[in-house]
Amino acid sequence: MSIVYLHPLQTCYGRLRRAEEHLESFSQEMDAWAKSDAYDIVQEVNADRTEYVYRAKVTAGFPSRLSVILSDCLHNLRASLDHLVFQLAGRPTGKAVRRVAFPIFENPTEYAKAVDQMLLSVHPKARAIIERLQPYHASNAAFSFGPPLLSVLYHLSNFDKHRDIHLIWAVSKSAKVRVEEMPIEQELFGPLFIDGAELAKFKFARPDVKMNISFDYTLMLQVADLDTIVSIRYLRGIHDFIRDHVLPQFGLDGGLWKRSPAKG
Repeated sequence: MSIVYLHPLQTCYGRLRRAEEHLESFSQEMDAWAKSDAYDIVQEVNADRTEYVYRAKVTAGFPSRLSVILSDCLHNLRASLDHLVFQLAGRPTGKAVRRVAFPIFENPTEYAKAVDQMLLSVHPKARAIIERLQPYHASNAAFSFGPPLLSVLYHLSNFDKHRDIHLIWAVSKSAKVRVEEMPIEQELFGPLFIDGAELAKFKFARPDVKMNISFDYTLMLQVADLDTIVSIRYLRGIHDFIRDHVLPQFGLDGGLWKRSPAKG
């Protein structure tokens, strides 16, 4: 029994829709966690009441389920690209199909070594488009900064499939401080919001200065192989990049789909 698809890109867009559903689920569950009593900011005052220290208090860490939801999101994002190449290759069969996938490389030499196997029977016009999308061109960085989107997807997806779930961190983006007078000393510390972490310290010339501080946080994913962390917004950026920039370049025009299926 064969499967008939209405359009070669049907499964690609279907994977993207599923990835978006996982992102929505993540947002809803994250909001529920944030509204709970799982975390707080504790103020400590010294004996003469001239120094204020603010610490993170975390009574419940991020549920591991959140990482699993992101895992499902990553799987579908990566699969949308692999399904694209499978269609471009004419839905090949046999042993050769095992290597057919969307190549993502940060080095042009490594790309050149693998491209013939990964893009088996893919039309030269399609190959040229895929080559231009490679991270080593650094043309698909998110928001004009940070690592290229497809590079982040590659590392997150591989780590998720073969090693472990990804760690989620709350990171302070900024702090809003309202005080009666300027402190004589002030310091903001590391941005990671973990239990007991010292977030800020203020010292005043006189005791009992009225002040209020609030922290604005964002959620970050650890990209182990890149030795960096990226905002959860990167996943939305990857989704939008594939939907709006990658897939539209591979329509039915230009003969990219009009070829006999490849033989393995």
